[in-house]
Amino acid sequence: MQFEHWKQTLNNTHLSTKYKNDILKFLKSIMNYASVWYDFNFNKVYCKMTNFTNPNEVEKEIMYFTYDQFKKFLSVEDDLKYRTIYEILYYCGLRRGELRGLTWKNIDFNNKTLSVKKQITDRSGTVKDFHFSSPKTKSSIRTLPLNKVLLEDLKMLKERDSKLHGFNNDYFVAGDAFPFSCNAISKEKIEIANLPNYHK
Repeated sequence: MQFEHWKQTLNNTHLSTKYKNDILKFLKSIMNYASVWYDFNFNKVYCKMTNFTNPNEVEKEIMYFTYDQFKKFLSVEDDLKYRTIYEILYYCGLRRGELRGLTWKNIDFNNKTLSVKKQITDRSGTVKDFHFSSPKTKSSIRTLPLNKVLLEDLKMLKERDSKLHGFNNDYFVAGDAFPFSCNAISKEKIEIANLPNYHK
């Protein structure tokens, strides 16, 4: 059967079970679309398209920095822009795409809040070729409080960025007129601070 051959091909990769099931889910979505709009009939095969399973796979443990570890991490970051970026990620829990989509109009200094309304998805991987999309779920559109430390760093960063040519509130917090690339948000200083690197 063609599906079993396809499934075996995926099983021979190093992809996680979750990722393989995400691919399967996407394939089923395509088939559903073809059924609704083009009258394809997948009834005989659809019920046989079972999920991937691997009882021997060890579920990855979610790792995180304690507050003391995070402070140690920040102690080696002397660039205000990057320090503020890491503080946003740590204190506000933003995803990387949400962080990259954050503009100064999303920072409310009067109410001491940060609003997440969009994220950035790269198209070709270049800094200038990107597009906005909605966050992953409706609940991802949210307004978050800013603690004193982050608020003060954001104020200093905006004052510094305001000296950039053409600056306005559409400039990116994690960038300038264009957002930083994914690779620019580096984690190299984790090793410098002698902390465990959870991203290896």
